[in-house]
This record gives sequence, C-alpha cells and structure tokens, in this order.
Amino acid sequence: MLTGFSAMTSQLSARGQQLQTFEAGPTLVLVEDPATHGKFEITVERDDLRGDEDEIELSFHGSKDGETQTAGAKFRFTVTMKQELGTWRVNDISITVGVSLTDPAFLKAMTTPRPATTSAAISEVPAGGSSTVTAMSAMTAANESAAVGGVRSLNTAEVSYAATYPAHGFTCMLSDLGGMGSGGGPTEHQAMLIDPRLAYGRKNGYVFTLSGCDGTPATRYSISAAPADPTSGTRAFCSDESGVIRFSADGRADSCLNSGKPLR
Repeated sequence: MLTGFSAMTSQLSARGQQLQTFEAGPTLVLVEDPATHGKFEITVERDDLRGDEDEIELSFHGSKDGETQTAGAKFRFTVTMKQELGTWRVNDISITVGVSLTDPAFLKAMTTPRPATTSAAISEVPAGGSSTVTAMSAMTAANESAAVGGVRSLNTAEVSYAATYPAHGFTCMLSDLGGMGSGGGPTEHQAMLIDPRLAYGRKNGYVFTLSGCDGTPATRYSISAAPADPTSGTRAFCSDESGVIRFSADGRADSCLNSGKPLR
C-alpha cells in the first residue's frame, strides 16, 4: 500500500498538484489542483478500536469547482489492524463501491457514452482528469499491494507448514494452510497459518492459487495471484520456494510463473 501511495504522490507532484496529509481530524489526505480547481479527499468515516483490533473505514471524495465528481458512486476503503507484541500491523484490507440507483448523477453517468478507460489511461491521468479516475488508480494500487502481501503470507505459511509436517512437505491446498475459527488445534489439514479469505483463494480482488507440489515430501511449490477482473488490478504476482516475488504486467498468472520479472 505504501509503495502504491508513494507512486501516486510522485505522479501528483509531477503534475503540479498539491498533496497534504493530516495527523488529526476527519481528513486524512487532501489533493488540490489549482489549475483546474479540483479537489480529492480521503476522510476517516469511522475508527472502531476493540481491544487489540482496530477497524478504520476511509471514504473518497472528488470535486471540481465545488461540484462532486464521483457520479453518484461512494468508495469505501476498510483497513483492519491487529496488535501483535505491542506493534500494530495491517491484517486485512477491503474495498467497496456503493451506488444509488435513484441518484440522477449516477444514472446520467451510466447512460452517457464515454471512451473506454485503459490501464495506461489510469496511470497517466492529465492534470484536468477526473478525480474518480484518481481514486480508482489508488484502489488498484492498494489491491496490488495487498496481493503482494498475500503472496508473502503464503510463502511464510508454506515454510512453517513444511517444518511442522516434514513428512508432507509443502502443500498445494490453500485449505491446509487455513482453518482459523474452525475449532480444535492445528492439524495437517487446518494448520491455522493464514486468514480464512486467503485460504478461500479470493481476497481484495485477487485470486490466489497454489501448484507444483510434486513428490513426497513435496519440496517445491508455486504461488500465483491474478486479478479477478480488469478493475481489480493490472499486474499478476507469483512466487515459489525461493521466496522471490515476481510479476507480469499482463495480469496473467501463467505469464508470471513462466517469465515474471522480480518485484523490486
């Protein structure tokens, strides 16, 4: 997420747009474009602290010359953090988009023809571009960052699993690595090493797959994370027993596994 936010900040600065962050108050991030009188805000809608878990919900607001630019869509970005050994860590990220079917602005946007938005257009929004596109670009970057985090979690889980069950070695069953909340203690078929959404294979708009576990015990495995649809992300990510994470710009899991470039 920090990598995506840093990239977005650099792009905004290059276009002459101003970025501000706030440590207190409901506004978290404010982006202003003096040339177009445009404004984009990320605000904190709620912050629910419950013991060692904190759930923070953020919303996105775009405007130009004082008029809303989101065309009736409401974006919500929820971050769940958990405290581990005195340190708060990001545990889960989810994104939702809500629309009102009675909102005139939304209905107008749905019925007005417009050119298709490509990934290239999202990454190179002109100075006068829509704040909605900027928000979608930020969400795509967040999805991709979460996918990389999921691949790292699976790498760590595979190493722990193989060390705990050496007769089995690595596993190609996501369910073997899950089992949180199922009752009882860890077993070979519910090692309780990853969260339920990752064990299900779909999280933050990405589909996760394990493959290549040949031999007994299995000494190899492959992980792939591909966007569920073009709006979820533009890149696919993958890894294996080496722990090196790679990516493919075409968003295809097979391309990443066969010829992916190392992620830096």
